[in-house]
Amino acid sequence: MRRGVRKLKMDPRTPAIVLLPLLLALALYVKVTGEERRASHLRRQLSEMQELMKGYEEADSEMEAYRKRVFLKEEEVSVVLEEVLDGLHLKERLSSIRPTVQKEAGKYLVEGAEVKMERLTLNEAVNLLYAVERGQEGFILRSLTMKKDFSRPERLNVTFEVAVLKARDRRPIR
Repeated sequence: MRRGVRKLKMDPRTPAIVLLPLLLALALYVKVTGEERRASHLRRQLSEMQELMKGYEEADSEMEAYRKRVFLKEEEVSVVLEEVLDGLHLKERLSSIRPTVQKEAGKYLVEGAEVKMERLTLNEAVNLLYAVERGQEGFILRSLTMKKDFSRPERLNVTFEVAVLKARDRRPIR
């Protein structure tokens, strides 16, 4: 009756031999998932750092543009404005240049001037404003008023205020 069923004898090392690869696979799985989590965390940190670096580079380039615009000439603002107007052949249309109050701003002095021009064409006014704002002198346009000339309505009377940053100690800014 019991001839067909035999009792198998197991070697005492068999469970260890079977469990050892399973334990090694489990340990390897835990290690790999931990490394994957760490790698994804580092990738997120890298992308955040790259965004911060991009923002820093943009701010640095903007700051460099302001540094380049610092007025390093020793001349008065009115003299430099007259040179700009002379370069545009608009000096004869100049009505007045009046200096404004000088203010301190950190390492800089802010000097300004109010300029009145009469009987400009629209094209001359645009060229003047472009030369003042985008020129090498570093003027900052603060205010602008344009009115039609009473005697010639196609001409404009333009009044604008400009400011200039000057370094206090006159050394180049780094």
